[in-house]
Amino acid sequence: MAFLPYSYDSGQPLPFEYYPVDGSGDIYVGQVMALSGGQLVPGNSSDYISMREESAPAAGTVIPVIRATQDAVFEAPLGAAAPGLRAGTTCSVSDDGMSLNLDGGSSVVIIGLDGEGEGDLCRVRFLPRSET
Repeated sequence: MAFLPYSYDSGQPLPFEYYPVDGSGDIYVGQVMALSGGQLVPGNSSDYISMREESAPAAGTVIPVIRATQDAVFEAPLGAAAPGLRAGTTCSVSDDGMSLNLDGGSSVVIIGLDGEGEGDLCRVRFLPRSET
């Protein structure tokens, strides 16, 4: 599992946008992607969330994505155990864009959690870019 939409402030799902990938590796549904040089790159920049899964797509392959926005709640797994973790904690996205990284970064804020163990699900909001 990765970053999947949980709820929307407006009640309406986020619209798909379509951008080409850079062809640097496998793409997974829910993977956080950056838009760099007009192409999507998997990573932790919190620009977009992939809505397609594909093994080794060729550079230029266009995929659907949704924006990583503060107007939606996303559900994502913890990348490592975090005893004492509480709602309100800020953290970052892992380098592969697939889980939460509790390294002290501040690209998302946890608003709810199911547990404190590796792989346990948390509900998060992405922070505005000016705060990251």
